[in-house]
Amino acid sequence: MTTCPLCGFEFDGTALSCHASCAFNERCAVICCPNCGYQMVDEQRSVVADRLRRWLARRNPPVREIGEVCALTELRPGQTGRVIEIDAENPVRSERLQVLGFVKDAEVYLLQTKPTYIVRVGFTEVSVEQSIGAGIKVLVG
Repeated sequence: MTTCPLCGFEFDGTALSCHASCAFNERCAVICCPNCGYQMVDEQRSVVADRLRRWLARRNPPVREIGEVCALTELRPGQTGRVIEIDAENPVRSERLQVLGFVKDAEVYLLQTKPTYIVRVGFTEVSVEQSIGAGIKVLVG
């Protein structure tokens, strides 16, 4: 059932056929309320709504549950985690991360993800590249 946001009339939006004067005919993604004539987008048939839905799904990673292990880059801004391990292929990089505070059981707080990952470790705020952040495993807390 579809409810008109203007008049509140409930109707079956899938049973409606497009107006004969519509240029798009069967491909039309507009639903017209049979009571007041208000036009609204049919989100199931709209190409633009589908692309927007896919874009938002890629842009916003799923929220990680407390106690779940994931990469630092999979956290959302505002989430905290406890460092479990650092998978750095370069031992020098691993040492530098430890000097900055990325040691086992250190609490990290993700401040932002765009244009780069900004993480607070203790009293230090660090900018981390995506490839480096993907190698830092955290326990979501």
